This record gives sequence, C-alpha cells and structure tokens, in this order.
Amino acid sequence: MADNENHRQALSDICVFPAPSLEEWEEAVKKTLKGKTAAELHHVSEEGLDIKPLYTNKDRPAGLNTMLSGDFPYTRGSRAFQNQKKPWEIVQRTFERLPEKVNEEMKEGMKKGQDGSDIGINRGFQRQEKAVSATGVCVSSTQEASAVLEGIDVGKYTIALHAEGPVLPFFSIWISALRQNEGWKQFKGSITVDPLSELAETGSLATSLDTAMDQTVEILKWQDQEEMDFPVIRVSSETWHNNGADMAQELAALTASGVYYVNELLDRGVSLQKVLRSLVFHMPAGGRYFPEMAKLRAARLLWANAAKAFGAANEECRIELRGSTSKRTKTVYDPFNNMLRGSIEGFAAAAGGVDVLHIAPFDEVIQKPSSFASRIARNTQIILQEEAHIGKTMDAPGGSFYVETLTEELAEKAWTLFQEIEKEGGIASALASGFIQKQTEASREVRLKQIEERKKGIIGVNMYPNDKEKTISAGYDDEKEINKYNDQMHNSSKRRKEAVSFKEAVQLAEQGFSLWEIAGSDLSENEGLQVTAMPLVRDAERFENLRTEIEAYSAEKESLSLLVLGIGPLASCKPRMDFAAGFLKTGGYSIITIQADTIQEAEKSAEEHNIPVVLCGSDEQYKLLKEENLQAIKKNAGTLMLAGEDSRDIIDLCLNKKKNVYQSLAWLREKMGGKAYAD
Repeated sequence: MADNENHRQALSDICVFPAPSLEEWEEAVKKTLKGKTAAELHHVSEEGLDIKPLYTNKDRPAGLNTMLSGDFPYTRGSRAFQNQKKPWEIVQRTFERLPEKVNEEMKEGMKKGQDGSDIGINRGFQRQEKAVSATGVCVSSTQEASAVLEGIDVGKYTIALHAEGPVLPFFSIWISALRQNEGWKQFKGSITVDPLSELAETGSLATSLDTAMDQTVEILKWQDQEEMDFPVIRVSSETWHNNGADMAQELAALTASGVYYVNELLDRGVSLQKVLRSLVFHMPAGGRYFPEMAKLRAARLLWANAAKAFGAANEECRIELRGSTSKRTKTVYDPFNNMLRGSIEGFAAAAGGVDVLHIAPFDEVIQKPSSFASRIARNTQIILQEEAHIGKTMDAPGGSFYVETLTEELAEKAWTLFQEIEKEGGIASALASGFIQKQTEASREVRLKQIEERKKGIIGVNMYPNDKEKTISAGYDDEKEINKYNDQMHNSSKRRKEAVSFKEAVQLAEQGFSLWEIAGSDLSENEGLQVTAMPLVRDAERFENLRTEIEAYSAEKESLSLLVLGIGPLASCKPRMDFAAGFLKTGGYSIITIQADTIQEAEKSAEEHNIPVVLCGSDEQYKLLKEENLQAIKKNAGTLMLAGEDSRDIIDLCLNKKKNVYQSLAWLREKMGGKAYAD
C-alpha cells in the first residue's frame, strides 16, 4: 500500500493530471467498452500464461527492486557495466560453401562493421552424403580450413565455428589450421559441437552421444595443456524453436541440454569450473517482441539456478548468450517483409541482453543470400547500435511491470517442464521416447491452426497477399561448382587412419589427412541413437505450398481464376467482395471481380466467365436469391461459394471469419483438380 501511495505522490509531483487508481482505470475501461470489464481483455499466451491488459507494481515479482545488472541470478544481464561502444558483438553467419569464398565473405563483413563471423560446417559434406547441404562451408582438411581463416586476425575478430559429426576429426582440422595463424593462442572465438541438437534435428548421429562426450573431454584436456580456454559446446534452443516449440518449451530444452552436458562432463572427471567455461548458449528470437525479451532474461535466470544447484559460485553462473533471428517466422512470399521481421526480432534480442547477435538476410529461406540482403542484415544491427542506441541502457525492459512479470512466469513454467524432462531420464532419454517431440508438435499444431484460421496473421501469406509479386533476383548459383568439389574431395579420401587421441588427430591433420580419414570410418553410417527428427517447420509453409502448386499449374497450363461476383449496390456488396478476394488470393488464385446490380446481371456474368463463383452481397440481398437463381449461376460456375452465411445445400462453401482459411483453400484445390496442379 505504501508503494502505491509513494507512486501516486511521485506522479503528482511531475504531472498536472491526477494519478488514477487501478479501480478508476477499470471503471474507465468498462465505460469505453460499453459494459465489458477489464477482465474480458485478458488472453492466454501460447505457453498457457494469463496475459492481462494492464500490469501494476502489485504484479512485479518480489526482490527485483534491489537487483542490478551483473547481480545473481543475472536476470538483468550478465555484466555489471555496459560497453557503450559495443553493447553486443555483431557476428553474422556465413552462407558461402567454398572455403575461399567464405574467406572473402568474412573479410567483406568485417570491413563493413561486423565484429566476427559464425561459420557452420556443411552437414551433407561432413557426413559424406551424396548431396551437400544448402548451407555451411565444405571443409575436409587443414588446407581447406586454412583457406577459410587466411588473413583473419583470430585474436581480434570473433570466429564462431560450429559443426556436427565426430568431435576429434572436426577439432583436429580446425586446431591444425589455427596453429598456422599468427596469434592463435589469443583465439577469441569458439569451436563448438552440439550433439543433442544434431540428434534432435536430423534424428541420428554419426557417432554415439557417449563417444561425442568422450572426445569432448579429450579437447578439454588439450586446452589445459596448451593453456587455452574457449567454448567447445554450444547449448542451443534453435532446433526446438524451429520445430515449433513455445517459449517455455524452448527454455526447458535449453536448460535440460545444458544440464545434460554438465552431468556428462562431470562424470568424466572434468572440474565444474572448466565445464561451465566450456559452454556457450544460443537462443533465436521470434516476433513476439516483449515476450522474446522476457524469454532471454528468463534463460539467464534459469541457467544461474541450474548451475548453482551443481555447486557453482555466483560468478560462475553467468552465461555468454548468443542470439539470432528466427528462421521459423520467415516467408518465401513477399520476402521483403522479412526485413521488418528481422528488425523486430533483432531489436528484441538486443533489448533482451544478448552478448552476440546474428540477423538473418531477408532471402535466407529462398536462396543463398544475396550481397544486398546480407548488407541490409548487417546494417540493421549497426543501426540498432548507432542510431537506435539500444545498448545505451542496461536491461532496457527492466522495470516494466509486464516484462518483469512475464519473465518470472515464463521461468516458472519452463522450470516445471524442465523437471518433467528430468523425470523422463534427461533430455536424451526424452528425445528417445518421443516425449519432447510430442510436446513440441502439440504446441506447433495449436499455432498453425491459428494461422490457418487467420487468428494469427502473416503479412503477404495468409493476410494481404501480393498477387502482383515478382520473383526476387536470384543470387549466384554455385551448385555445379559445389558438386564437382564434393566429388573430388570424397574420391581423394581413400586412406583410413583412425586417431585414438586428440594429439594424434592433430598430427594426422597436419600431415594432410582428411576429416574422414582421421575418423577412420564411413560417416554416412549412423551408429548412434536414432530418434524422431525435429526439422524446421516454418509458420507459412502450408499456405505457401498451396499457393506454389496453383501458381505452377497456372504458369504451365492455364490460369486458375475465380469470379468474385457482387450482387446489388456497390456500397452493400463491396465489403464482402474485398473479404472474399483477400481470402482466395492467399491460395494463389487469379481473382476477377464484377459487380452486378441485379440478379439477372449476375446470372449473365456467371455464364460469360464459366468459372467458379463467389457470391457477395448483403444478407438482405441473399434473401432475394431464389433456388432457380442459384441453380442458374451454379450451372455455369460448377462450384458455387458465398461470402457470409447461408445454409442452403446448393452452396458448396461459405467464406466467413469463422472458416479455417487453409482448409477451405485445400478443399477448393481438390474440387478444381487436386494434386494435378503439381504434375
């Protein structure tokens, strides 16, 4: 009560208007909404949390008034002082696949304002699959790894290397290449693996989890001998996020993954302090803005408590938190909107306190990003730092009653889910049993249904599609060059020289042995755990697939058109005409709109066009439509639809806000020829 009085007194000192009480505000809401109460404005989030329309100091979690950034449990940030010039590092991912081109891409980015590069290793190439993956550099030897790092000051710029597959061969190649770099002992970046994420995303591992952990211990021992200390394990929630997890599930998976790695390394005799220093955390930010800020704050809070439970000192519970924009939220259609999505997500990540950030180019889900798209992504970060001044304030969302409350509630929900995973035997067992996959699928399907029903809008996809859209200019196609390179590399690797220690692996790498030769086995054969895969599922995919099928048929054979036919005065039928056209354009159909003043004119228009018809008019106008009128229109249309409500059997489909848009479009596709569109 005293806090509220102090708040009201503070407001009265600086404001000429009286400070309203919560009761007065609720009464004003009731008056504005004509009888509805503030309680009716509550909604439930994807995570099942009750979101209120207004938060006050009463909602604020206890204990936050005295907590500062840099204080345990680091909800407000891991650092006590902000680097005003560089509040976070701009570390963009590379997208080229040939070593020399990756090197050029890195140098270009660093010259234009990046602090480093995040380099993924090509999964298909490393696993010796017939076709290489669309992203990731193809590196199989020290010579190729050296080509990637040529001329890069690894003590000045952050180089974040990440790969899959056998740990020793991967590390040996890159450590061997690093040793050729002047100042390699001051290596600023990280060389990491994340076998749990690899297992979850692909459903398999080239080696067992136990082997991966055994080999990781070898790397940590080598670090001690060389007096080096950089992260070797990435704890990431990106796979769970991309597959459709809600925020609480994502946080729970992140925490459970970290706990798994700590337990495995402790069991192998590594000290807790060394284990905690070997981890780096990564989370993508989606488009929900304030909740994304709360999610990142909750991640620090959760891990601090988890690390504390292992017996870590407060200062050892800090994490380096790397952020990125979401791939799940991006669209193939109207892709320039992805610039806006990336800006919002990048803003949320920066305000949420990430230490390192990657903003994806807007065309990432369509093609290898163009130089223009990469430049815009990089400059978005620079603008956030230099013009928007996001980093000038420590814990920018801190003090917001809404964000503070949501942080606490997300953390509590995630901790409960984390405990459920632990009851399953830990995250590896939960993946093997399908427990996590089922939870994530359930969450994903709820969200996708909301998208199908347009309760959640995706601009350019299920809302306001651009039917005049032109394909963006394609970037450089390196497919032939890559396939030739892939064949050459695999054909040249004939020797088998399996390394038994990391020291021996590095020696073999320095002698010119390839990744696969050092591994001593065929990496395309999976000997590890097999689980149900959790691949990327973008929110827009279902609508995009429908639209792609119909557009492909229209381009190759004939245009699939629909007649949106208004009946009666324009003022009365136009709202429903606009609604029906927008509804159907999301499926890729060509829309012809005609307004007929009379029913007879409508019948004549249907006869002239001889294509499926959507009738649009007022409810009063629909009452004037007799059965014979509808039969005459349907005789020529074949398929008869109506915008609004009508229970007559002759109407094949009613289009209205209650309808599942995706299911209606899928029904229409089957009605007009089904899968033949894609043939």
